[in-house]
Amino acid sequence: AGEQNTTGERNAYFGNFAGRSSNGSNNVAIGQGAGGNGSYSNSILIGASAGLGNSSNDNIFIGRGAAQLLTTG
Repeated sequence: AGEQNTTGERNAYFGNFAGRSSNGSNNVAIGQGAGGNGSYSNSILIGASAGLGNSSNDNIFIGRGAAQLLTTG
């Protein structure tokens, strides 16, 4: 969890590959792949692949695959 996160601060990642290769601060990602490959801040992502590839800030995503590849919102 949190692997290859180079610019983020104050994040909590729980789950295999959660938050991997992501950038941003003040996030919580729970679930396999949740919040991976994204650039976001101030977000809560819960569920396998929730918010995967997300580049939108200030969100709450709950559910498997919720808001994958979201760019605005």
